[in-house]
Amino acid sequence: MSNGITFAPDFVSGVDCRAAGHVHDWHYWLGGTEKDRELADYRLYRNLVHSELSRFMAGIFFRRVRLVPWITSATTIRRAAGQSSGWCCGVSSPAI
Repeated sequence: MSNGITFAPDFVSGVDCRAAGHVHDWHYWLGGTEKDRELADYRLYRNLVHSELSRFMAGIFFRRVRLVPWITSATTIRRAAGQSSGWCCGVSSPAI
């Protein structure tokens, strides 16, 4: 269901970014509204900062997922996992 942060290394400046990427992919996989996707992207930023990645680097990841949504979309993640494409039927992401 997850490939970490797409097109990004697992470790940046010695910080393991995989957990934040997996949580982000999970929220995308759940689907929902555009607002749910935006919240998932903000959670990615927050989780990267909590992982002790600098705010600057976390901001780069955040801007990438906001500016290039097709790379990290639910459709892309589901296809990679061999599942049907598209968002789930309006399922909202739970708060983490």
